[in-house]
Amino acid sequence: MTDKTKATQQRIIIAMKEYEKSLRAEFELTIKNWPHNLRDKTVSRVLGSLLARQITITIQLVNDPNLWNPHMGPLLLRTLLENWLKIEWILLSPQQRANGIAKSDLVGAKKRLEQMANLTKEENAKAHAKQLIAMMEREEAFFSSQAKTIMTDVRDMAKKAGGKALIAYRRHGVHFGSCAHSSWHHLARFNLIIDPNPLHRYLFVPMWEEVPSVDPNYPLLAAEYCSNAMDAVLKPSQSNQQKSYSQLLSCLQTLGIFEDLPIDSEGEI
Repeated sequence: MTDKTKATQQRIIIAMKEYEKSLRAEFELTIKNWPHNLRDKTVSRVLGSLLARQITITIQLVNDPNLWNPHMGPLLLRTLLENWLKIEWILLSPQQRANGIAKSDLVGAKKRLEQMANLTKEENAKAHAKQLIAMMEREEAFFSSQAKTIMTDVRDMAKKAGGKALIAYRRHGVHFGSCAHSSWHHLARFNLIIDPNPLHRYLFVPMWEEVPSVDPNYPLLAAEYCSNAMDAVLKPSQSNQQKSYSQLLSCLQTLGIFEDLPIDSEGEI
């Protein structure tokens, strides 16, 4: 890595630190201005937890350059993308879908714990599993008794959400998924190299990167997904505060790191 590259990377890290501060402030303002419905606490509870997870993962990614590479970045970006899609999908029918998807997740988790309790022979582990099952049953009772469990996949959520959420899924979903599932077109690009020896007939041989190349597009895309999720819950018109994502873009443009932003309108990682 050249001195110029190191200096540029350091400036990006500083910009991301400033972004984290403004993101935390924006999240606090979002919670303060949250459109609560006291007759149905479930929607606020489900959406609030999804948004908090979005903030948590985004902060972890933007603060660690070791994650800004094609081996680790897509793993977290896939979660952020799917989390945003889930928020958009729930908002199309908040009460029904917030209750339904929460009950569905609890039912699935409870079944797995029941299987563990039946399979294990250790009494302590069996007792602990039963405690967790009882806790989940109490949690399940919190949601509307009329709510039906909802099972759906991310692709269906993206189609129903439409708009830029669907565009983002079509653009990046397969790419992120290929990393998460170790698909061949990911392995061939990042974990194989052609042996230059002609006597070996230019075979592909396994390769790993001790120091993967750093790509600031990964934290930038994380910030975009986080901003989209927050905008979905609390419309930008409801806040006079400048968006943390917009501040980050302005900062990076001022530094001359990117000429055309946001990148998602121009191309993909």
